[in-house]
Amino acid sequence: MNRTRNYLGMFSVVGLVAVLGIFRGLDAFMAFLRRPNAETFFSPFLSLWEQTLITLLLATLLLLLFWFVLDRAPRNVWVAAIYLFTGLFIVVSPEIYLTPALSWLIPQFMIASVVSIPSYMLLAGGLVAIMGLFILILPGRERMVSQ
Repeated sequence: MNRTRNYLGMFSVVGLVAVLGIFRGLDAFMAFLRRPNAETFFSPFLSLWEQTLITLLLATLLLLLFWFVLDRAPRNVWVAAIYLFTGLFIVVSPEIYLTPALSWLIPQFMIASVVSIPSYMLLAGGLVAIMGLFILILPGRERMVSQ
């Protein structure tokens, strides 16, 4: 039983990495779509539909991750710390990037997400930080059942 619970904690971190990777890829995809549209005004409606579909997909992914982390996975302080610090780093990354003394802290692959204002990555970072807080604050299912 305990071994299964440890795997669920690991799946929480793997889910975090997967969702953030998807967000980063879709940020890059939207930047790719905006470039030709800005030059030629090719198809704004296509771009709007893609943005809507991507937003719905990412909301679904974040809701599933939120449900898994708070309902199925065990409450672990280390997982909460990873979620909290990762989310806060992503949310604060624009300020870090624009501060000359700290700009080296932002990895090269995140710069496009930091610079673009309508970034899905910043939204995901905020929700990941809140997930970390909820892991720490809310009581686990085991404690709620025993009361």
